[in-house]
Amino acid sequence: MICIYCLHNKTVTPNSRPHKKSAQVWRRRHCTECSRTFTTYERPSLEDVMVVAQDSTKERFSIGRLTISLHQSLSSQQDAATSSYELAQTIELHLLQRYDITTPITSSAIADEAYRTLRRYDELCGLQYGASHGLIASIRRRGRPSTTATNADDVPVRD
Repeated sequence: MICIYCLHNKTVTPNSRPHKKSAQVWRRRHCTECSRTFTTYERPSLEDVMVVAQDSTKERFSIGRLTISLHQSLSSQQDAATSSYELAQTIELHLLQRYDITTPITSSAIADEAYRTLRRYDELCGLQYGASHGLIASIRRRGRPSTTATNADDVPVRD
């Protein structure tokens, strides 16, 4: 590993521990050149996994693309950039746990996982994401007027 301080290419790992709850490894590293110590976190990635789109085209998984998609739904929040990247990492870990990474993952499976994760984070942002990706059609609750009505004739009258 390259030292983050002096860019020397020889470091020693005196301590390493797996994370208790996720697929992640914590490593304490020590540079032999400048004698400084730093910490790294290693986790699996979906970068080599192929994603099958709706039109049957295949391309590699991109956490950047997922982050941008989430950012569009989180645009009303102040910390949307940070939150969207952290949510994308969470979604990536959920996909790693749920699917076999030797086979392609469908884009609809990624969208479903993103929708579920985003709804747990923020209900409104989850609904915006679901609506923009065609996962939900209407926000209608039992006994209430439709929110998708276009004119007064479409709205049910309560007695």
